[in-house]
Amino acid sequence: MAIISCKRKNGSLYVSFGKDTSIRFSSRIKSALFKISQLPAERYYLDLSEVDETDITFIQLLIAFNEKLKTENRPMIVLKPAVQSGFMVTASECGVDVNSLFEIEDG
Repeated sequence: MAIISCKRKNGSLYVSFGKDTSIRFSSRIKSALFKISQLPAERYYLDLSEVDETDITFIQLLIAFNEKLKTENRPMIVLKPAVQSGFMVTASECGVDVNSLFEIEDG
């Protein structure tokens, strides 16, 4: 899978991330998120289910992306990742409460 893939559905964008979202790819992820934020959409759904290798840099990028969208009244919704997913484990290890930072929805 690519680092990021994006699909449009019913006025929303569904953004899926590949297995490795670590700092090795942070520049590419940041650039892609910026481009995605410029696309017209009512909502942005993020699928983190494939993320296996990640770090705090990726979490910070998601926080910044979410804040940017909030200023434009466009919600970012994280499709509920499994508790033991690489993303959730890393977030927990870094002391990040994903549930308080992001809107979470069952996917």
